[in-house]
Amino acid sequence: MAGISLSQLARAAENRSWLMPDEGAPHTATWMAFGASAEIWEPHLLPIVQENLALVAKTIAAFEPVHMLVREEDSELAARLCGPSVNLLVHPIDDLWIHRAGICKKHQQRARRCGI
Repeated sequence: MAGISLSQLARAAENRSWLMPDEGAPHTATWMAFGASAEIWEPHLLPIVQENLALVAKTIAAFEPVHMLVREEDSELAARLCGPSVNLLVHPIDDLWIHRAGICKKHQQRARRCGI
């Protein structure tokens, strides 16, 4: 079994038709999460982190669409801090690091897409 798995992995590594673009590659929108929590950031830092998240989102939104996931209980605060230029989507989240917890998109030269 191990030989079969290794050969399949080797073939997958040789198949370069799928690409996960770099964070700096051209894209159609930015995804963020308004998910800072007091358990991680401590109560005295939480408002500062939330304000900074909103500032980053508003700054990016001046150049491209920004979609931001937000917990239901934080949605009013996020709307007030982010303003109308950021598209807020209520969804369960546990932190702001969407890069580690969100979907990463891959695409193939023949315009096929998948998420991992």
